[in-house]
Amino acid sequence: MTDLVSTIDSGGGGDYTTWQAWEDACSSDLVADGNNWIGEQIDEEITTSTTTTISGITTDATNRLIMRCTTGSSFVDNATPGTDPLRYDITKGAAVRRTTNYGSVFDQVNVRVEVSQLQFKSDLSSVVWTCSTSTQPLFADQCIFDGKSGSNQLVVYRNSGDRSKLTNCVIVSDGDNGEGILGRDYDARFCTFYCTATTPGSVVAGSYGVGDFDNCLFLNFADWQTSTQVHLVDYCVTDVSSWESSTAANSVLNATVSDEIKSDSGVRTTCDLSAKAGGSSDGGGSPVSGVTIDIYGQTRDGSTPTVGAFEIVSAGPAGTAGRMALLGMGI
Repeated sequence: MTDLVSTIDSGGGGDYTTWQAWEDACSSDLVADGNNWIGEQIDEEITTSTTTTISGITTDATNRLIMRCTTGSSFVDNATPGTDPLRYDITKGAAVRRTTNYGSVFDQVNVRVEVSQLQFKSDLSSVVWTCSTSTQPLFADQCIFDGKSGSNQLVVYRNSGDRSKLTNCVIVSDGDNGEGILGRDYDARFCTFYCTATTPGSVVAGSYGVGDFDNCLFLNFADWQTSTQVHLVDYCVTDVSSWESSTAANSVLNATVSDEIKSDSGVRTTCDLSAKAGGSSDGGGSPVSGVTIDIYGQTRDGSTPTVGAFEIVSAGPAGTAGRMALLGMGI
């Protein structure tokens, strides 16, 4: 059977006006149907005052829930590398924002979900970015997560099955004493973690399990982790004082923030997290199988890629080509 594709349009012009309505209409057993259930958000910001709960659906490694942008509606399509700051900007593509009340932007419960080329944001200190709970992993590529939680900005937690995978993502933490990420058995590849809080927290809330960080950039956090887990850290760059008990191979410690990103304003709405030429991130990475583009869809260097979500290249964005490369990755 063919995949089921629906448009998510908060203005009412698509098949569904919210993520929740799209999920509620999904078949209860995608494995039996033999389909992926795909939602494509148009070029707009969808706002919600309640948590979008993705749950109650049977999925597996082949049949999943997939949320992405319609062609031409993503950050990849509308932003220009070297000109547009690498941060949340609703003028550059599809976005989802939590506006009021306690809770997360979306909760993923026992369901395999893929998200790509989307921006997520909340200005609420009580919000936790819960992206995966219980038994199933999250797959996120070319996404921006921007939150003010005093707890964890991004939660990728699962008890069994495949590891959660974050690739070419930006995680901005603006919550006092909040951690950048909490999870169990997850892989972060070519991601940028940046803290703008008045009282910075740790990069990792490591009490639940081990993360594998490869070619990631960590800036402005107080320290590495809140507990003692032996995370794997390779070809990463950071300004924190140490990796504590982590296994940090081929990684650079104590980098200078101003050398790694274009504009460190200390404010998430004005900072430019694009990689800066000449820093430790520039050419400091190592190729990872299957990761051939960056957050903009630009082709990564095949031998010495840039650390973090943004690749420093002389050519322009890959645009549609980058989108097609992403969709062919099977994240």
